[in-house]
Amino acid sequence: MGDGVVVEMGDKFPEDRMSDPAKFTDPKYVPALLKELIGKIGVTNAVAGNYVTIDHGKGEYSVYCHLKEGSIRVQRGDRVKKGMVIGSLNGKIS
Repeated sequence: MGDGVVVEMGDKFPEDRMSDPAKFTDPKYVPALLKELIGKIGVTNAVAGNYVTIDHGKGEYSVYCHLKEGSIRVQRGDRVKKGMVIGSLNGKIS
């Protein structure tokens, strides 16, 4: 999106828990999964999946959500440049 500073990130979401579409036919699956994960990884990471939030200054932020588990290449406090690889999504570079 643009130059900025990583202000928040979450990389603890267990991607394997979302890989079987058949589980989603059970209406109790997602609420039970969220209830389990919120206490372990926090609300934002449980809802947004693996994510990175970048502060671009002047009140502008970008958030990259549902990144592939283990793919995030930045940490809180890192300065990033437009076009820099921060992680991947479904095996593709984001």
